[in-house]
Amino acid sequence: MNLPEAFASYSRLFHQDLLKIYPSLDDAVRQAPNFLTRDQVESLKTYLDELTSGRYSNAELQEIWNSSKAQLYISGGSMIEFFRKARAYLN
Repeated sequence: MNLPEAFASYSRLFHQDLLKIYPSLDDAVRQAPNFLTRDQVESLKTYLDELTSGRYSNAELQEIWNSSKAQLYISGGSMIEFFRKARAYLN
């Protein structure tokens, strides 16, 4: 799958040392938009709206995340919740 540039930039922020910088994944998700341009944020909003539209299974969402630039594996089985939270912090 060809991922949008904004999603690649966003996911790249989730690296192996992330939890040494932020006290929790939630804090990292909250702060991540600060490292994107306004255009990237707008593009990411659109893409996350698509991902959270209900058209994708959790397994498909996990595959999308795993194929991104992220170095941090998100477990717990609810990628939709992760993407919804990420989308909410973009407002």
